[in-house]
Amino acid sequence: MIAAPAADLDALTRFVTFYSYKGGVGRTLALANCARALAAKGKKIVLLDLDLEAPGLLHFDAFQPKKRVKNPAGFAEYLATCLQHGPPAELDDYIHECQGKANDKGTIWLMPAGRDKEQGYLSFLNGTTWNDFYTQQDGYKILENLRGHIMARFKPDYVFIDARTGLSEIGGIATHQLADIIVLVFNLNGQNIKGAKRVFDSIRTNAPLHPKIILVASPVPVMPTEEDTPFAKKMQAIRTDFAGAYNNRSPLIIPYHPLLAFEDRLLVDDGDVFSSDAPYRRLAETIQQVAEVDADFYLQQMAEPMQRGDWQRVKVMALQGLEKNKIDINLLFNLAAAYDFTSDLEKSVATVDEILQYHANTTELPKQELVAQSLYNKGVALGQLQRPEEAIATYDEVLRRFGGTQTLALQERVANALFGKGFALGQLQRPEEAIVTYDEVLRRFGDAQALALQEQVANALLNKGVTLSRLQRYKEGIAAYDELLRRFSGAQDASLKKLVVMALNEKGRHRRV
Repeated sequence: MIAAPAADLDALTRFVTFYSYKGGVGRTLALANCARALAAKGKKIVLLDLDLEAPGLLHFDAFQPKKRVKNPAGFAEYLATCLQHGPPAELDDYIHECQGKANDKGTIWLMPAGRDKEQGYLSFLNGTTWNDFYTQQDGYKILENLRGHIMARFKPDYVFIDARTGLSEIGGIATHQLADIIVLVFNLNGQNIKGAKRVFDSIRTNAPLHPKIILVASPVPVMPTEEDTPFAKKMQAIRTDFAGAYNNRSPLIIPYHPLLAFEDRLLVDDGDVFSSDAPYRRLAETIQQVAEVDADFYLQQMAEPMQRGDWQRVKVMALQGLEKNKIDINLLFNLAAAYDFTSDLEKSVATVDEILQYHANTTELPKQELVAQSLYNKGVALGQLQRPEEAIATYDEVLRRFGGTQTLALQERVANALFGKGFALGQLQRPEEAIVTYDEVLRRFGDAQALALQEQVANALLNKGVTLSRLQRYKEGIAAYDELLRRFSGAQDASLKKLVVMALNEKGRHRRV
């Protein structure tokens, strides 16, 4: 089976903790740039600022609350409410939609550290013992409830956590309890690497979720990198000391950028002539690769082989993606197409059934279009497998689900299904029913202006004429060809011109009968 059981659906959010043993290495800046890069591409992201002693995410304009709240409540107030009254029913008082940028395709929400300039925040911070929070105040359950509530309320692709530096208890919560992925940011001096190694070893030994760890060296000044240079020796030590990290053999490098010493600037939004945003974009792409739920990486890898018709390669990439994204509709759709183009029709049909198992009742239009197209493709495959009765049932399923739609893309699938049904009825030697089906195409879409619908109207008229002629009802057949010519003889589209020529040939042939 390709698809996962429905119980896996609640695992479609990945919690990514950005952690540094020492401050001043650009941890928050890395998180902010990655969040902005992914939001611009369409991802939904919740940010949690757990650096309670030095919160920083609200300093970026893009993360200011969309509702212009001046001093928004956040994590500290959420915990205080939980301890006094239990978990709140709603999160919207503590997690705020961010302003973002006008051209964003996705959305970012922020749970700030809290109202850090108010006395109550300082009292909470000074009065909270995280050990007591865990051992005496159900702290583990409170944070697990927050985790689940965020997933249910916002359905984000990612939750990015900005963790406290050092070996703090709140840093341990962010790295050991909450994280699926940890971005471990460190400078290349000895103290940074030694501290990062201590945290790395603790995570590998004690973290129950066994998070994957991405290594990021930041900020790194321009220096020689050849063999036997100090930089090369540091990289060799990292390969050994951080064995087991996702990229220990090639840590990501964020170069030193002097401009960032003077202003809080998000390079993925503002950019510069030196493409200084590239390291942050590479980090965002790496997070996507590591995240088991992110199908975008595999879909991007398929684009080029799909263009050149290398469907074996598409199949391999789709199967690899589905190992980690078990119900992704785009990967399943491309896999079914790859099976089609490699003539493995039984597997194509089975893959479409997987799509229907998990996505048949979707209310999202792009997914509805894929469901409708998948059903039509299944009908075609069943016809090629000489199973026309099943093909007709599949086309009828398209009509049942989408027959009343006013959406053009879905209407095109309905027209395709009607035409396919008529063809399958012809295969079964049921010509009268086939003619009725072709007439249904004309009734529904005869006045359509969209080219794809006009093509199916022309196809339906042509096949109706052929079917009538086989029944020796030549005059009615010629009338169908004449209707096609009346409607489309002046068409400029190549496909319609071809159907006009075919109608002329059929009309001439049957006049001679």
